[in-house]
Amino acid sequence: DFKIFVSNAISESARLWFSQLCLVNTPITESDSNEFLSFVDIAYSCIAELYTARDFYDTVFQGEDIPFFQVTFQALDRELSSAVTSHLATVSKLLNAEDLTDLTAVLQASFELYLYLNKALGVKNKLTQSLIDEAKIFHMHEWFEDFVSPWIELAFKKEQTRINRSLVLDKVEETEDAPKQSNSSLDMSELISQMTITWKQINWPDPDEAPSFLVFITERICACVEYYVNCVEQSLQKVSCYADSGPFIVKEELCLVLNDIV
Repeated sequence: DFKIFVSNAISESARLWFSQLCLVNTPITESDSNEFLSFVDIAYSCIAELYTARDFYDTVFQGEDIPFFQVTFQALDRELSSAVTSHLATVSKLLNAEDLTDLTAVLQASFELYLYLNKALGVKNKLTQSLIDEAKIFHMHEWFEDFVSPWIELAFKKEQTRINRSLVLDKVEETEDAPKQSNSSLDMSELISQMTITWKQINWPDPDEAPSFLVFITERICACVEYYVNCVEQSLQKVSCYADSGPFIVKEELCLVLNDIV
């Protein structure tokens, strides 16, 4: 049958394309972490190819009643799912290694991979319900369950470093129709905003697991605020803005801190 022959050829072409893509993206310096960082680019190319197959090539084959996109999706779902689970298993071991020098890069790459794979949800409209139910990539959040807490922790550490830099460079500036506030307080507000954006990007689909992750990121935000307040307190003590005992004299610097916290 002609349709079966063409469908098989499309499936085999997708498999060979994926194999060639992996070969071309082999890192010069071989290591588990380098291979994973390269694989993230491979995953991005696969998701982009799915959209190309849906929006362009599928219409070309419609006249022959050949489901080009569905066949391509099935082939890439098999190849990509197998590769992702294999790489993530390796990365999980890397995260527990004490001598991993590029931990931040690996964690950031795993988050980018999660976001790329999430984009596959956008092609559901061209698939049958049976294919949607069978597709492994639509359940890919299960592969990343152990990575959510490290992602949040990484975001926390990045923002904590930013707070430290901001406190060193602290200056007073005016905000529109508001009391004077220091630069660090504005950065602190941005920090909270950024961590909430991170949570929205994660968009964890499992309603049973999401609350525990939400609690964790809330705890990290609270820890950031507590850390900031403690740092400001220490800075004020160094310049004698107030004393722990004796008469309590309010200076302009202390007013700024109160404004910051509010």
